[in-house]
This record gives sequence, C-alpha cells and structure tokens, in this order.
Amino acid sequence: MALITLTSDFGHADPYLSGVKGAIYQQLPVVQLVDISHEIEKHDIAQAAFIAKQAYQNFPEGTIHIIGVKPHANQSIEHVAIDYKGHYFIGADNGMFSLIFDEPPTKVISIALQDTGLINFPVRDVFAKAACHLARGGTIDLLGRPKEGILQMMVFEPIVQPSGIRGHIQYIDSYGNLITNVSYTLFQQVAQSREVAVSLRGARHEVRGLSANASHVPEGELAAYFGNSNFLELGINAGSASQLLGIRVNDSVMINFEDFL
Repeated sequence: MALITLTSDFGHADPYLSGVKGAIYQQLPVVQLVDISHEIEKHDIAQAAFIAKQAYQNFPEGTIHIIGVKPHANQSIEHVAIDYKGHYFIGADNGMFSLIFDEPPTKVISIALQDTGLINFPVRDVFAKAACHLARGGTIDLLGRPKEGILQMMVFEPIVQPSGIRGHIQYIDSYGNLITNVSYTLFQQVAQSREVAVSLRGARHEVRGLSANASHVPEGELAAYFGNSNFLELGINAGSASQLLGIRVNDSVMINFEDFL
C-alpha cells in the first residue's frame, strides 16, 4: 500500500487539510496517509524543513512526502517533485528543500499537470495529484520536465571561535526544549574530549557538562544534551525552557571549552 505523508501550516480549524485528504482519497481510495505536522508556524519554511528532515528518515524508501508550506508558485518558484535517497518530496521550490537535503537530490522535476486549470489551492490541486500519480506506480519523469537543482536558502552555520562554538536556537518543540544548530559531529570535532559549558544570553543561563537528557537533572533545572535530532538541545526537567528563560528561535547560544583546558 502506498504511503503519503502530509506536512503543512494548515492547523485543524479550517477545511484545508480535510480538502487535501479528500482529494487524495478521491483519486486513490486505498492509500495510507500519515500526518507529520499541521502546526507549522504560518509560512515558516525553516520550521517546516526542520520537522520534515527529522521525520522523513523514519519512513521506508518509496514514501511520498507532501509539504504544503508557502506552496504557491510564481516566476521564480516552481512546483517540484524530487527523488532524494529513495524518497519522493513534493512542494514548492522556495528554498525549503535545500534545508532538508544534505546532498544534491537524485532527480528534480518541475511539475506540469495538463488538467490543473486555475490553481488557487496548490496542495490539493497540484501536490495531491502528483503524489497520487507516484503512489499508483507512475514515474516521476511523467510529472513534468527535469529541473537543474533546487533553490538554495541561506543557512546560518555555527561559528567556531577560539573560545568554542557560537550557534543559535533553530527550533523549539512543544515541550519548550531548545534545539540548537550545533550538530553532534561538529561538537565532537571541536570539543576533543574537553569539558563544556553552554551559555544562553551571555552568562545569564549556563549549564556545565552534558546530560543524557533533561530528566537526568533535578526538576526545574536546565540540562544540555544531544537528543533525537542529533543537535545539541537544552531543556528544563518538567518545565519549558523557552517560557521560563524567555528564549526564542534564532537566539544565540555559546558553547565554551577554553576555560577548562
């Protein structure tokens, strides 16, 4: 049975999500739909990319992923179907996919559906049709013409400094945990087995050493650890680090090593 995932900023109060699902079931009554998230902040392609990147790796190859965030096309943005590491991604080429993929995709197709007509709901009228085509076993090449690469979005990478690594908060989950853009690989390269202190907002909030997770410190205390995302995270045991510390996405974080040499 075909497997299609859905990620969007639709929420659940409006009829948009049910409209997309209904259109898929009309075309393909036997299909398995999986909701990844529909609580993306409106038009936030960076958040959509982070969630999609963390989620898709748990699905089997051949899964079709529809991402309906900022889905409209214009003179510089096309609707695309992408083959990446055995998965299919469908959405608008607005820079989002460059945040999901770690390497160039195998194939990018600019979608050109002949019977679309006026498009005012591309997730339903374009993405769902393309997904159903793939789910029926159709080839990605029949969806349109080949496209050279994808639109690149500027990414603010962590900065390695003499004193350590300066990064930022790239995502805050529903528990208020703060997920940085500092990967485990980069951390290990720079740390070289040295002790660590992680600071937020200068030295106002500091954590010394790493924990396995937030539950390994007393309730109400802040912990730093590497979670499922493979990025350095900060969380408060039984509390929301974002709310209690007043931290938001894009706030800076400093990882210091030099004081412990």
